[in-house]
Amino acid sequence: MRLLKEERAQSSVELLLILGGITLTAAIIGLYLKSIATTGQQEAKEELERTVTGFESTP
Repeated sequence: MRLLKEERAQSSVELLLILGGITLTAAIIGLYLKSIATTGQQEAKEELERTVTGFESTP
């Protein structure tokens, strides 16, 4: 009976470690995707400003 409790405890710890790893991985991927979106938005904004500035300077 005691061995069964220890096995359950070990399984619970392993499950918590796996879930923690999944959560950490999801957080890192989320931050990476957020940084890509921010960079893409900034580049699009700069391109739009260059385009508008180009039209304004045309005689």
